[in-house]
Amino acid sequence: MSARVASIQVGRSRPMRTHAKVVDSAFRKTPVDGSLALCALGLDGDEQADQRYHGGPDKAVCAYPGEHYRYWGERLERDMPPASFGENFTTAGLLEDEVEVGATYSVGAAVVQVSQPRAPCFKLAGRHDVKQLALWVKQTGRTGFYFRVLEEGRVAPGDTLTPLSRPAVCITIAELNRVTYEDRRDVDRLARAAAAEGLEEGWRRQLERLRERALAS
Repeated sequence: MSARVASIQVGRSRPMRTHAKVVDSAFRKTPVDGSLALCALGLDGDEQADQRYHGGPDKAVCAYPGEHYRYWGERLERDMPPASFGENFTTAGLLEDEVEVGATYSVGAAVVQVSQPRAPCFKLAGRHDVKQLALWVKQTGRTGFYFRVLEEGRVAPGDTLTPLSRPAVCITIAELNRVTYEDRRDVDRLARAAAAEGLEEGWRRQLERLRERALAS
């Protein structure tokens, strides 16, 4: 079955209570019924409160596989509807061990490119009142991923994610997660991952620092 955007969500910044404090966040998002514009900085009607870590051209769209919600619902013992992880696209048929950094897809009238894994933070844990949740997401590899926008256009729930191109050297989101969070002493894998075509530059620098530390140890 073709990969598709099962649902689309956008949100405005507003106060959200976490374990430690109240912060401004657009984590809580609302489903969109019809089509809307997708531009270089994201979806029409969507905001990012902390633009140091969220948003920007390399993280224009946060995507999360809807297949994971059954797992999290059972583990957290609660209902987990789309956007429970604050994503813009809840996808179907596109998992981390298949998604390659630098791969491009058409979706609606737009073209997007995979740029990096989603890095879970304290806001995810605060949203669900589970302090260990960000760590569990890293441990399971069920992180989701980000798209950058190569061609702007309108998108809608149900749009197919049609593959257009693959990078010459294929690094999946699952591989990036493993080398970033687990295999930090594997200098060859770190080098290969850091050289991935289309990888967001901040993530690339992180991998290069990990490799330098591994070589020095």
